[in-house]
Amino acid sequence: MKPRPKTSQTENLDPCRTTTPESLVAPLAFPTFFLSVFAALFGMLGALLLALPAHFGWGFSAFVISNLGWLIVSAIKGQWPMHVQQWVFLICSLVGLWNWWLGPLVLG
Repeated sequence: MKPRPKTSQTENLDPCRTTTPESLVAPLAFPTFFLSVFAALFGMLGALLLALPAHFGWGFSAFVISNLGWLIVSAIKGQWPMHVQQWVFLICSLVGLWNWWLGPLVLG
């Protein structure tokens, strides 16, 4: 039978040693949840608006908002493959926004 360690052996009295990457990111977990929900909702709204024949430009603008939200969440969480993917999606969304809404508005 193993003896139980004393309390002084299990406690770390140096607060500098208790800092881990997880403890630094933990306060950000709550806001990133809401930001990811917000980004997901705008992604779904963008898909719905693109499916409707009358609102192409608005769908791309919803996708831009979604992409920006996912870029922030993926950077905070360190999800780099998703981060790169969202940059590509953002460029595609901006091209679509230009082609369907901003280009005709500016160029006539």
